[in-house]
Amino acid sequence: MSTTTFALDLLLFDIVGGHVSQETCHSSLRHEFSLDPVDIRKAAEDSCASLKWDTNLEIFFHELKDENRETMCIFAMFNVSHPGYEALQSVSADMNWSIFDGIFTFFVAGRRKPDFGFYRCTLSQANLDPSRTIFIDDEREHTLGALPGTAWNCVS
Repeated sequence: MSTTTFALDLLLFDIVGGHVSQETCHSSLRHEFSLDPVDIRKAAEDSCASLKWDTNLEIFFHELKDENRETMCIFAMFNVSHPGYEALQSVSADMNWSIFDGIFTFFVAGRRKPDFGFYRCTLSQANLDPSRTIFIDDEREHTLGALPGTAWNCVS
């Protein structure tokens, strides 16, 4: 890992964890990488605005829950800061957030995927039995991070 990558990882950990403000993050990025804070803010806004809720996935989740009444819960885990989570909710008006029985975020847990502590925190707070839990993620690194010392199934 390069010094630049390490510095960026630390900065992202601080912003997502709520240890520094977005303004401080943008200022640090400006100094570290010679980036314009306006460009940084615009890129973040554009990235958030580009997110689209997959209605087919929502239908699939509803079908799973309907077929498994009272025996299945669906939880979400997000590597996101508090302001990022609020922005995500505001630009995702078409997303049916009620499909989730619980939402776990980095800014609350203080850990992020693929840190095993985030999974352990989610299992504990949701009172889940790992042997009866399936973890699905679009990033293989995140499913591998969920595996140590658990009996749960992972799909990427």
